[in-house]
Amino acid sequence: MIEDNDTPIIKQPYIVNELEIDGDIKNKAKNFTLRLAKYKIDPNEKIPPPEIVWSVKVGDKMHTAGTKGNFSVIIGKPKAKKTFSLTLFLADYLKLEKNKRVLYFDTEQSKYHVQKAVKRIVSKNGTTHENFEVYHFRSISTTERLDLIEQAIYFYNDVDLVVIDGVRDLITSINDEEQATMITSKFLKWTEEKNIHVITVLHQNKGDTNARGHVGTEIMNKAELVLSVTKLEDQKDTSSIETVVSRNIDIEPFAFKVDEFGIPQQLEDWSKPTTTGNGVKRLQPNEIDNKTYNEILILCYAKNEQLKYSELQHQLDLAIITKFNVNLSVDKIKKTITHLKNENLIKQIGKQGTSKSFYVRVIDEVKKEN
Repeated sequence: MIEDNDTPIIKQPYIVNELEIDGDIKNKAKNFTLRLAKYKIDPNEKIPPPEIVWSVKVGDKMHTAGTKGNFSVIIGKPKAKKTFSLTLFLADYLKLEKNKRVLYFDTEQSKYHVQKAVKRIVSKNGTTHENFEVYHFRSISTTERLDLIEQAIYFYNDVDLVVIDGVRDLITSINDEEQATMITSKFLKWTEEKNIHVITVLHQNKGDTNARGHVGTEIMNKAELVLSVTKLEDQKDTSSIETVVSRNIDIEPFAFKVDEFGIPQQLEDWSKPTTTGNGVKRLQPNEIDNKTYNEILILCYAKNEQLKYSELQHQLDLAIITKFNVNLSVDKIKKTITHLKNENLIKQIGKQGTSKSFYVRVIDEVKKEN
């Protein structure tokens, strides 16, 4: 079709009724803008801060731990007493929030041991709580666990807090990126749509302090709070709790001891030890930030761009002594190397376990490529 001015008008070949199509496009555009407007932030809107769901008292200070619309994570090695730490938190919560519904899902313990955990909470709390509901999901499939938890969250309108011990049993693989994204997205969706707080539990890696797998990385990145529970080697039945990540003010480190009745009790005058019995400072790999590690690695690689594993151990030992005046054990040095690899600060090249296997700084590799 050519107009009088000979300018061609290009039309889509599938357009039959132009008015009908134009109307359809307008409706689609309207629906899109309405959907988008739902999530738009207005800088002039008065948005109240999220309501605090649970807090932790250390000494005389009360620390915000979890708020509505967010989730938190408790991580630790196996047998570090992560479930016992939940007893501490829930007992205090239930004393204050007697009218709020709490859903507690245990995915790995037997019915007998889950009941023992509940009895500990009730015993420490000193009273029953009719809205505290506990379920054991050890015997059912991964899919059914996730489905039941989601349905329960949306079934009740008075849910305030949901505890999932542990998240690993809601997926089939901790290293599957798609599943890690899926379960983390579920937490974000549940907490925002139902205006609740979720606490979940996850194991740490054996070789370092990071939460296990892709799911651990994803969850830690999105969590409001990550607490690490560590069993103290020199104190029987005692574990410490420290903040790893927090969007609020960090909770001060504290410790608890399980008494002769199996009830965890927070230690009043405990403080994080800075020295061993020999007066040597304690130092954990995760206590050093990546900026400082880069300074340490500059010292390590001052003379050689490539180091064998044994050479890296030796250079790390010397560099940390220079930086902190601390002499680490061989085991701590090995854990530090694992931590540096996980943080992508060093990289192994060559076949592992051979004479041609070396470690290099990742930053050096980037410079060479550029």
